[in-house]
Amino acid sequence: MSLIPISDCESAAAAKRPFVVCAAGNHTVEVRDIAPDITLNGVHVPMIEESELSVGEEVGSGGWGIVYRAQYCGKSLQKVQHLTNVEYGSWGVKGTFALKKFQLAAFSGPNMQQDVAKREMYLEFQREVSINGSLSHPKLVEMLGMVMDPSFGILMEFMNAGDLYKFIHDHTNELPWSRRIEFALDIAEGMRFLHSLKLLHQDLKSPNVLLNRSGDKLVAKIADFGLARETESVAVGRSEVVNPTWLAPEVIQGARPTLKVLSQYLLLLLLLLL
Repeated sequence: MSLIPISDCESAAAAKRPFVVCAAGNHTVEVRDIAPDITLNGVHVPMIEESELSVGEEVGSGGWGIVYRAQYCGKSLQKVQHLTNVEYGSWGVKGTFALKKFQLAAFSGPNMQQDVAKREMYLEFQREVSINGSLSHPKLVEMLGMVMDPSFGILMEFMNAGDLYKFIHDHTNELPWSRRIEFALDIAEGMRFLHSLKLLHQDLKSPNVLLNRSGDKLVAKIADFGLARETESVAVGRSEVVNPTWLAPEVIQGARPTLKVLSQYLLLLLLLLL
């Protein structure tokens, strides 16, 4: 029996090749058969065809990709009854959503080979789909589908009031204490749900809290699960910190992130900004 390196499976998935060649070189094996988690074969997330989407203007960007407003019309989506800006029926679903497209440039270093960058980009996409695709909670931005071709992307519910950071810094917005408390409770409820699943968000900050307005009601939801990890698998060190502004002092000093040290510190810091 020939052993196949896991990196070969990851590279094949990133390049959208269904097969890998065994070390002996005399036969091929389907990646989904030997590494279903890498190919997202067991993830219950609808596959969205590019033809079902009409991509509009850019509404946000992050470390791994760009978020666009997108119109969707098709039959792939489910569980959209609770969403605003969406029509649905026996004919399918039509409405406004957010499409996060992963950008290869975000993963390409000056000395990084193209195939390595593609693999890193795919692994980030795969991790976010695996984690966010299994989550469903009223205070988390819901992932509704994934796009594999021509580029990797994630379809999410559209949050029509932007992010909390911009809301706070726009002095035309009213921010009475009643609203601050509502935001705080929304965020705390979402974090409590993640912690009940032993998940660390690892990137909780006001730009990653999105707002949705329905009449006079504003609801805050936690977004961006690209850095989320199960607590048992977290091994983040100081060298991985890009922006230490939101990082707990203990982690900057080299301590291992835990639910108590990392997420509770970020939540406290975020609440102080309100």
